[in-house]
Amino acid sequence: MYNQWKDGDLGTMQTFLRDTVLDLMLVGRHTTNAALTWFFRLLAKNSLVEKKIREEIQQQMNLKEDENVKCFNIEETRKLVYLHGVLCETLRLFPSVAIEHNFPLEFDILPSGHRVSPNTRVVLSFYMIGRMESTLCEKDCLNFKIERWISEQGGIKHEPFFKFQVFNREMKIGAAREMVQGLV
Repeated sequence: MYNQWKDGDLGTMQTFLRDTVLDLMLVGRHTTNAALTWFFRLLAKNSLVEKKIREEIQQQMNLKEDENVKCFNIEETRKLVYLHGVLCETLRLFPSVAIEHNFPLEFDILPSGHRVSPNTRVVLSFYMIGRMESTLCEKDCLNFKIERWISEQGGIKHEPFFKFQVFNREMKIGAAREMVQGLV
């Protein structure tokens, strides 16, 4: 887009910027609102989790006992491992975008052996995938368990993207194939 703008095609750049800003304002707002709504609902139901988040913020951000407000930069927030785990677990259980659908451009065969024709709708339920025992390899997949996102060393445990598409990675039929392969 920058190269087109540099060549004098301002209409295309203006359209691109307009669409990008509108996307962030309209679409991003709703997914963030949904995630935060579930986050605060889960905190309201789990007072121990809320207490641990408060303790972690106080310890990691060096807050004084009577200090209620402080601005943090991005680097400082990376220290908040437990809070990160709570957000991941919230999105696993209640993804902001619960269902994704795509259409292959050409004939394809999924790892399950199913043939998919062009313009056949392929529907993925991130809500269901995040609650499947086979995805987590854990029997307690329906429980709100923050520890599943924290490594034994106390850092953030990263999972392969095909297991949790809810974390807003771009979804294409190739990624869907990887995800189905990972679940089969």
